[in-house]
Amino acid sequence: MTTDGDTNDVLNYLWGEVDPLNKGFIYGRDFPEFIRELHRLLPPQHLSTTYDTALIGNFGKEHNTEKIYKVILDDYLEGLIGTSFSEFVKKNQISLPNRKENLPENGSNIPEGAELKPPLLVPEHLGHQKEPEKNSIPQTELYKLKYEQLKSEYEFYKKRTAEDTWKRQGASLNDEYILHEFRKQVNEQSDIILKLKSQLDRREPVKLQDPQESDNRNEPSGERYQRGVQKLRTYIKYIALPLLLWAIIHFAILPSDQDDIDMAPYQLENWWEKIPLLNGLVSYFSDILNDYAEPSVSPSHMSAENIEAYNEIFGIR
Repeated sequence: MTTDGDTNDVLNYLWGEVDPLNKGFIYGRDFPEFIRELHRLLPPQHLSTTYDTALIGNFGKEHNTEKIYKVILDDYLEGLIGTSFSEFVKKNQISLPNRKENLPENGSNIPEGAELKPPLLVPEHLGHQKEPEKNSIPQTELYKLKYEQLKSEYEFYKKRTAEDTWKRQGASLNDEYILHEFRKQVNEQSDIILKLKSQLDRREPVKLQDPQESDNRNEPSGERYQRGVQKLRTYIKYIALPLLLWAIIHFAILPSDQDDIDMAPYQLENWWEKIPLLNGLVSYFSDILNDYAEPSVSPSHMSAENIEAYNEIFGIR
């Protein structure tokens, strides 16, 4: 059965393999080598013990310059292989070869000529090395190491999740813009509904603003003037002129054709003569038409010479 003393010996041996200069710490890039050395000490019956080698390798690459002290080694092991160093050693019954294997069973006397073999695996400079106790390190220094460890872990996970977080944020940018515009439209509609409701509560006439009227109100005065002139021209072209022509034709030309028909000596006054504006327009255009009409052949309009020449032609004396 593996004891705590054996566990300390195994730790000292492994630590000496990865920290030959006895600095008191190893770098993160040396941690996978520490695990490999630990695996070499596994007994044959426990060689099937597995752990995530890829995770340990990634840790060594991403934390290659991080310092790992022996007093906080268990924190790293629990995060990477799920157990502490002492529990792993005891569970797998890991121990160093005993130096007394080459001695006689009684161990009292060494027979003459007996050839002693040098100790195996454990170098002399590590044979008496003892693990420094945790109490030998000041409490503030221990807290400082814990803080550096937590900080490094935080930076590791922050860097690992930064890209995923950015992708999620980038994918939701369009959704945020659409939601913003939707909220804006909803707020505008809510304001209109509140105004209508307040007017209905006060029983005021509801005045809905015409978009075209609002646009015309915002136009410059020059453009509004031109728009009004255009509308007036359209009115004159399609309404006033056809009505005026109809009045001229109906009241000036047609009555002239009826003058040749024998009618009663009395005649009612035309209705348009009661309207000064229409009466003036009819008189004006009647005069113009009479000026261009064919001159009459009545003798009263002929000179004496024309009458004499007419009589000579037709033999009238």
